[in-house]
Amino acid sequence: MRKTFRSLVAAAAFLSSSAFAADLPDRGPAVAPAPVLVAMNWTGFYVGVHVGGMDARDRWNFTNGAVGAGVWAGFNGARAALSHTGSIGGLQAGYMQQFGTLVAGIDLSVSGANVRRTIASPFFPGEWFSMRQAWFGLVQGRIGVAFDRFLVFAQGGLAVGQHKIRLTTVSNFNDDGASETRLGWTIGAGINYKLTSNWILGAQYNYVDFGNHTFRLQNNGAPNDLIRSSKRDHVVKLTLDYQFGSVTGPVVAKY
Repeated sequence: MRKTFRSLVAAAAFLSSSAFAADLPDRGPAVAPAPVLVAMNWTGFYVGVHVGGMDARDRWNFTNGAVGAGVWAGFNGARAALSHTGSIGGLQAGYMQQFGTLVAGIDLSVSGANVRRTIASPFFPGEWFSMRQAWFGLVQGRIGVAFDRFLVFAQGGLAVGQHKIRLTTVSNFNDDGASETRLGWTIGAGINYKLTSNWILGAQYNYVDFGNHTFRLQNNGAPNDLIRSSKRDHVVKLTLDYQFGSVTGPVVAKY
């Protein structure tokens, strides 16, 4: 009798547990959480190359260093305007730090320039004046806003460049020239696009103001003939940079 009762209790318990398990939902196999995509990271050092063009605007004022002296003594106040274009190319390096969507940094660049212009002398036939810009460098602070792969920025800072003026005569007898390194300032804007986590393609524009500078030439032995130059440049660059340590990709969300 006791064995029969125990068998009935065990059967009832088994049936109860089976019925409860049948009421539970089927969870199925475990599924890993979906990856979450992270926006491009703009923080890091970079180096690169650039090519572009320059539109240089130069205004000259011919003066005389000593009253009544110099070949240009009778031409004080004569003026000439030069506009010359050419190609540029060079290197750049810098660092960017990202704060949310805000990106700040510093950029240093140096460019060789093939920019020159020659004009006939306003004084004497058989004379020519030429202006050449050999190179220039920019040291700029930069601030911008990132939109994932795109970075739109403004920039500005210091400029330095070497400018040469040369006087050439038809006989090449009393040719003379002057070369000066000039300081100035610059302001500009640009846009960058991340091709990958490390490679960046960009385009930028800069207005460069080298201010006023006086060149002294010896024209036919006269040391007092001066050219006062007022120089402004418009520079466009296409840039390609490699950024170090910039890692971007999917990560697994944690719960």
